[in-house]
This record gives sequence, C-alpha cells and structure tokens, in this order.
Amino acid sequence: MSDLMSTGWFRVLVALTVPVLWGVGTAWFFERLNARRAALKAAQRDVHQGGA
Repeated sequence: MSDLMSTGWFRVLVALTVPVLWGVGTAWFFERLNARRAALKAAQRDVHQGGA
C-alpha cells in the first residue's frame, strides 16, 4: 500500500515539475537565441556602416 502511495505522489510531483522545467528551459533557450540574433544584427550593422 505504501508503494502505491509513494508512486502516486511521485507521479504528481513529476506531473507538476516537468511543465515548470520545460517552461523555464524553453524561455531560457529563446532568450539566448534572441540575444545571439541581436548580437549578429549589431555586428552586421557595424560592417555595413564601415565601422567596428
């Protein structure tokens, strides 16, 4: 009986934790992606203006 209870709690914990970790990881990934894209745009702008 205790095994069933711990399994149930474990499933609840996983069900609550996975979406949070997924959301945080996705937000961090897109933040890094946008930062890199902005850096590339800034570098290209410097090249086009002839300065660096």
